[in-house]
Amino acid sequence: MRILLIAARHNIVEAAKKLDYEVVLFENKHRLLKETLEIADETHVVDWENHDEVVHLAASIHKMKPFQAVFAFGEKGVLPAALIKEKLNILGNPLKPVELSKDKGEMRKLLNERGISLVRYAVSHSTADLKEAVGRIGLPCIIKPVAGTASSGVFKINTSSELDRLFKQEYLQDEEKMEVIVEEYLNGAEYSVESISFNGTHHIIGITEKFTTGEPSFIETGHFFPAVSLQQNTANDVKDLTLKVLHAIEHEIGPAHTEIKITADGPKVIETHTRPGGDKITELMKLSFGVDVFYETLKSLKGMETQFNPALLQYSGIHFNLFQEGIVTGISGLKDLQKHPNIVEAELYLEPGNEIKPVKDSLTRHGYTVFTAYSPDKLTAMKQYIENTLKVYVKS
Repeated sequence: MRILLIAARHNIVEAAKKLDYEVVLFENKHRLLKETLEIADETHVVDWENHDEVVHLAASIHKMKPFQAVFAFGEKGVLPAALIKEKLNILGNPLKPVELSKDKGEMRKLLNERGISLVRYAVSHSTADLKEAVGRIGLPCIIKPVAGTASSGVFKINTSSELDRLFKQEYLQDEEKMEVIVEEYLNGAEYSVESISFNGTHHIIGITEKFTTGEPSFIETGHFFPAVSLQQNTANDVKDLTLKVLHAIEHEIGPAHTEIKITADGPKVIETHTRPGGDKITELMKLSFGVDVFYETLKSLKGMETQFNPALLQYSGIHFNLFQEGIVTGISGLKDLQKHPNIVEAELYLEPGNEIKPVKDSLTRHGYTVFTAYSPDKLTAMKQYIENTLKVYVKS
């Protein structure tokens, strides 16, 4: 079976080859790896942002040697993959759920129309619109790009003076291109639900507990998987809501990542994505449940039987490093973390002499540690151990 993979990491191509796919890879030149080139049957360098070019290339190759399926698991690849699926009428995730998941305004409109997780919102295309939208939604509110990811450009606005200060930031300088969504602020703890779908049937793998910097930007600082702080009845409500969302957007196949807050009025959807969660959540799923969502999705595409009822093996987590600004003068504790039996991986993107700049989003954090434990208490203790062990010393 011949499959076109868009923006697929090495482990995804490897999974496809294990399933005896003939793999054609469309990849950006900056991410190409020699080992991936060696196992892919055919590789083409493309610009993911140029969707017309990507679709045209896929159609041209398809005429000479047809594809039976197309898929992508990453944020940049899901839309071109869905466009190719529609153009060539082959297996893959349909365009509708992908487009809905990438447009927060249309997603919110659909959910509100269906009576699912009602939230006040407005879409704005200019600073004048934005002031009017904030007036309608009321304060406090959340302002974020309609198509944003990685906690980039997310702001909580509590007062009119904070809104005035926001207008002075580069985030809102290009009025011609600005498209943001204003939503009522949902007060409560944040979680995400990791799921996988086969032929429109949705399976919950687990709920991820999230830690963030809090307002105004809510940058994620870590995760526990599965969540350790939820009561069972609340967890059931979260899972039920997720299934309703996936059904509403008509998600067909593959992983999904749905972000939810537990409010005084019950669980409310923040957004959903027709791809797995980032921040190494796919690795946490493998560590905790032995589930490889890439392999399972590719297996389903091939028509192989999928029996899905994973059992919990252990708890897992990830902690992200956010250090104070300044010049790095020293680092301690990293090797201790890397030698610890419960630590799977520890990476730090800093070394002495580097300048630490402010963390603006998930892409500018300073490092991470992936860890495991066999009980919720020990998972919490591991998180504390990591925070206490790794030290970065700076001078102003």
